Amino acid sequence: MDAAGRFCIRGVQPGSWDLLVHGGGHARLLRVALPIKGAGTLDDLKLRLPPALSLRGRVVDAQGHAAAGVTVEYMRSHPVSANLMESVRTADDGRFEIPGFTREDEGVSVYVGGQEHKVTPRDGPIEIRLSE
Repeated sequence: MDAAGRFCIRGVQPGSWDLLVHGGGHARLLRVALPIKGAGTLDDLKLRLPPALSLRGRVVDAQGHAAAGVTVEYMRSHPVSANLMESVRTADDGRFEIPGFTREDEGVSVYVGGQEHKVTPRDGPIEIRLSE
């Protein structure tokens, strides 16, 4: 792919194919179904990836103070391989950011201190309070 986002696929046999796309701020692969009519031909294809969102939040302790260095684990959906657990750590002010979601992502499981929290990236910054 070049800097303008153009790419060329040659020698494609007729049939139904899945094109896996990664990039544009997305941390996961996106699957696009492609019906190919003639051998080796692929008409101009314009792909528009949905805007990438970050899941932003803050972890605080039971008293409401920033919780620095806390591990925030999350499960990312993946169309090819099994779901993978990933993690980030909170900054000194308790904040964290997980990139690579879309508006369609709902019910993302975030684990902090062994507790599961279901969140939706499009709802804006979240706050997770650690229990005592």
